[in-house]
Amino acid sequence: MKRIPLSEPVRLALKYAGIAAVWIVGSDIALNWAEDESSLRAGWSMIKGLAFVAITAAILYALARRMQSRIRKTEEAQQAKLRETNEHLQRAKGLHAALTRANKAALTAQEEHTLFNEIGAALVSLAGLRFVWFSWVDENIRAIKPVSWAGDAPGHVEGMTWTVSPDDVDGQGPSGRSIRENRIVVIQDMLSDETLRPWHEQIKLRGFRSCASVPFGAQGRRGLFSVYAGEPGFFSREITDLMDELAADLVHGLELIASRAERARLDDRLRESETRYRALFENDAVVMLVVDPANGNIEDANPAAVRYYGWDRATLTRKKVSDLNHVPDEELVRTMQAILAGRLFNLKRRHNRADGSVRDVTIFPIAVRIEGRDMLYSIIHDVTEKQEALKRLHLLQTAIEAAPSGIVIADALGHIEWVNPAFTTITGYDLSMVTGHTPSILKSGRQGPAFYTNLWNTISHGQVWSGDLQNQRRDGAIYWEHMVIAPVINPTGTIEHYVAIKQDISDQKTMENQVARTQRLESIGLLAGGIAHDLNNVLAPILMAMDLFKLRYPDPADQARLEIVRKSAERGAGIVRQVLTFARGVDGERMSLRPEHLVKEVRNLLAETLPRHIEIVMAIDRDLPAIIGDPTQLHQVLLNLGVNARDAMPQGGVLTFGARREHFDEQRITQSGLTVAAGDHVVLFVRDTGSGITPEVLEHIFEPFYTTKPRGEGTGLGLSTVLGIVRGHGGGLDVLSRPGKGTEFRVLLPVTTTPGSRTPFAGHRDSVEGAGRAILVVDDEEPIRAVTGMALELHGFKHVDAADGRTALDIFEREPDRFAAVILDHMMPRLGGEEVAARIKELRPKLPIILISGVLSQSKTGSAATDAYLRNGDLVLKKPFSHEDLLAALAKVLNPKPDEKAAT
Repeated sequence: MKRIPLSEPVRLALKYAGIAAVWIVGSDIALNWAEDESSLRAGWSMIKGLAFVAITAAILYALARRMQSRIRKTEEAQQAKLRETNEHLQRAKGLHAALTRANKAALTAQEEHTLFNEIGAALVSLAGLRFVWFSWVDENIRAIKPVSWAGDAPGHVEGMTWTVSPDDVDGQGPSGRSIRENRIVVIQDMLSDETLRPWHEQIKLRGFRSCASVPFGAQGRRGLFSVYAGEPGFFSREITDLMDELAADLVHGLELIASRAERARLDDRLRESETRYRALFENDAVVMLVVDPANGNIEDANPAAVRYYGWDRATLTRKKVSDLNHVPDEELVRTMQAILAGRLFNLKRRHNRADGSVRDVTIFPIAVRIEGRDMLYSIIHDVTEKQEALKRLHLLQTAIEAAPSGIVIADALGHIEWVNPAFTTITGYDLSMVTGHTPSILKSGRQGPAFYTNLWNTISHGQVWSGDLQNQRRDGAIYWEHMVIAPVINPTGTIEHYVAIKQDISDQKTMENQVARTQRLESIGLLAGGIAHDLNNVLAPILMAMDLFKLRYPDPADQARLEIVRKSAERGAGIVRQVLTFARGVDGERMSLRPEHLVKEVRNLLAETLPRHIEIVMAIDRDLPAIIGDPTQLHQVLLNLGVNARDAMPQGGVLTFGARREHFDEQRITQSGLTVAAGDHVVLFVRDTGSGITPEVLEHIFEPFYTTKPRGEGTGLGLSTVLGIVRGHGGGLDVLSRPGKGTEFRVLLPVTTTPGSRTPFAGHRDSVEGAGRAILVVDDEEPIRAVTGMALELHGFKHVDAADGRTALDIFEREPDRFAAVILDHMMPRLGGEEVAARIKELRPKLPIILISGVLSQSKTGSAATDAYLRNGDLVLKKPFSHEDLLAALAKVLNPKPDEKAAT
């Protein structure tokens, strides 16, 4: 632009003044001449005009000078802008040159340190920067650590510390902010920036005035480079953008260096892998094949494959995959395409071998690139034995799960890992409830610590333990189980697991207890029967003698004394009958009975005798069938049970008598040990709300002479008598009791229409005279023979005595026609009454026989065994018998009534 001279405003003002003055003077003269005004007035007018011209000329001059000043300033500003533009241009050119060198370094540098050094040197030498440093962030200590620097400030980074924490002073500078905010932070005047106050002395010393911190990131790391200039305001927007580009180039260079390093590592690993692969392929014992997926050809096979398939390598590599497993080509193509696409990772096949065998194999194929071709590298595992083992394992598992015994598998510490369904059935616990627990979850407390100590010592020493124990189900019920525990020992001799087999034997234990109770009662019964037999032999002569003595001593005082002895003997005989009731059943007349009538009669009887604080309740079903039985004995059963119930309720309670009908599909053993047959039964029950019976007492309640009552208050024959009567009626007896909750006895009687059998002769008042007739008396007890002989002689009979069956037969065989009748003991040494009677009947079939016995029951009389020697006209006389009973029996067999003769 052309510069305006300083004299130009003066010249402009003078020109204006001259022209204006000529115009004013000339125009005034012309006007005055035309108007003919006075010269004075015209002079003042010209003076006024000239003054106006002078003033406006001065104003014009001032305006021209101001305009000239503005134009000069504008020229100076333009010159300064031009210089600044030139400087920025030079800086940009330098930075572009640095970028060019940075790009070259990014493409060629082999190491990270080299790249940093070359870019730093380019920035200092080409971009006019004073100092450059590069750093990485140590994330562990959150510190910025310099790794490379360049420029005219040696020692700057060694003496400085920076962090990325906003709470530290060292993290308040541009470097910390740039890292935290992930942006370029520029400070155009470092000495005026308050955040850099702690470093102003260092900044002055280094000659820094402006700076920029540029963040970058590569390979998951955060980095930073900072640049410093010696003049303020160095970093324009354009320079800042170039710095951002430089950061991108730096990251690109770092990635290239990492990529080249990774590629070098991969190349090394590939070469190493190829070497290993070839060594593995040739030397591994695993069967390996290389297959071309394009046509299914076997391209290569390792020595293990040659050995496995049985063909040599040349033959095997000429085959197709379809030659091994006969897979159709279409399926083979689909399979190989799926493998190449990564959708299939293993195959189940059956492969042929050279020897004609077929094996189950699992193939693990992977797609590999070999010499530019896609190939399938396949590993083949023979799983034939595994498949067979799996089949056997499946069968075994099926058997275990279907086994009726509970099976438990626990680890070496006893923690349960698996149980089968039978375990759940037995215990109520399923697998989810017991997993991780020990079998102590089943403990019932019935076995002491010593029991479990012995068990654990046995199995922990590698031995098998077996035994019976009582455990507790989930619902709290106690049950018996037989358990076998076997340790599972690995080849090193260490116990890895324990396997327990559990069998619920509660029913078996119940049966064993019932059988043991039955055997115990039978043994006691045999003993009681023997005792009763002996007592009858003792009491029989006493009772008969009392009758004879009463005939001989008619004095009332003597008669009273003899009556006392007779009643004592009869009382003893009654006790013997109770013992026999337990031991052999009972005798008596059987008839058809209505259960409801029987229960009501007993209820009415007890209602008059029981205390008023005991309430009697009836519970009888309708339409009950009839039963066959002895009413007196069944009354005794219910009365005994009712009296026992009374004694169990000293403070009062409810006594229930009832009857109902039940059907059993199969034979069962009742709790008393008696067996009841299948079919319909009437159940007579007596229930109380008393003190109940403890399990210890329950074991013995049916034993004769066992009682819990104080001495002198009970004989202990009540329940044993009940048991004997029920046994004689072919029934069963159950008892349910809980201590403190009461007791219920149940008498099970079969429903039958069979009439009662022969009742032993009880005697009547008929008399007979002997008239010298001879009677053969056979008994091993001398007192019985003596008293019987005395009674016979008193009534005109003669008698011949024999102490045993053999002697009796000898006597009878010598004179068989001599005797009018035979009185024969049932149980004798050497030869029993049955055999003697049979021999006598062979010689004289119609000879009357009176069989005397203290143990023959109704169940025996009328049986096949007894009928072999008891015919019409014969009878059984129960011991102990009186004088009158003997005479009545003789009268019955020697002088039968007309209806008896007709029957005979």
